[in-house]
Amino acid sequence: LSPVGQLPCGEVAEKAKQTDALKKQNLSQKKAWDIATSPVKQFMMTGFMLYMMGSGVHIMNIMFTFYQLIPPIRALLSVNAAFVRLQQPGSSSLEFFPQKIVYLICHFAVFLFIMNKLMTMGLLPTSSSDWLGMVPIKQAAEFSGGGLHVG
Repeated sequence: LSPVGQLPCGEVAEKAKQTDALKKQNLSQKKAWDIATSPVKQFMMTGFMLYMMGSGVHIMNIMFTFYQLIPPIRALLSVNAAFVRLQQPGSSSLEFFPQKIVYLICHFAVFLFIMNKLMTMGLLPTSSSDWLGMVPIKQAAEFSGGGLHVG
């Protein structure tokens, strides 16, 4: 006989395993949200530096802006790699789906901010005059010459 209120040893161990699994899952979800929102947290100082550099077209501004354009593109192409270390073996790849969507949105927002910076610097071809080199020159249907022939 066991005392009143005491669980048999097997039940205690099972309950402890369930609690540990639940704690591990909650911790991995919290860590996944930290990873999902980290692009915006990391970009605050860079965004301030981009703002303080102004929209002038000089070599440091161009280099810094293009240097900041690479990480969002790389992150947009490898979303699953950011969350792979949090996934439990045998778990679904949709386990962190909301976090992955937020991660994509954050990196896309950073990408749009940098593209806006490039546009204000005048480095993106956004007006029709940027494409005049590709417009064929029309051949004249008639040619008239006049006046005196100097010869």
